[in-house]
Amino acid sequence: MVRIFELNAFVWGRDTYQAQSISDPFPSLSVKAFEPVANPRCEPQESVHLFCNIEDVEGLIAREKPRIEQKHGIQLPLLKVYDLPLAERRNALRDLADMGITASKLFPGEYGVCREAKERWLYLT
Repeated sequence: MVRIFELNAFVWGRDTYQAQSISDPFPSLSVKAFEPVANPRCEPQESVHLFCNIEDVEGLIAREKPRIEQKHGIQLPLLKVYDLPLAERRNALRDLADMGITASKLFPGEYGVCREAKERWLYLT
């Protein structure tokens, strides 16, 4: 089983405490967008970075969700969780490739090209 988390980073970043340092003493899950300086992967991945100083991220989101929803007066899907069986790997990779999302696009350079070739020849054929 593979688990994918989708966090509404816009709402979370706007409506919760955002630490400025990983050593901040207050429990936080902080959203940061950095310029893609010296990291060629940031731009093609459209990266948004998260850092957290606690272990139970899902618990923190569950505790903050009622307060955020009360503030806006509506229910907000802050966190979505998708569980995918490993048996669906081939279909998922094929769907992503059809959308133009491949290892060579996400990981520019030799690593991405080799990984994409491996996925294509071992999983997608």
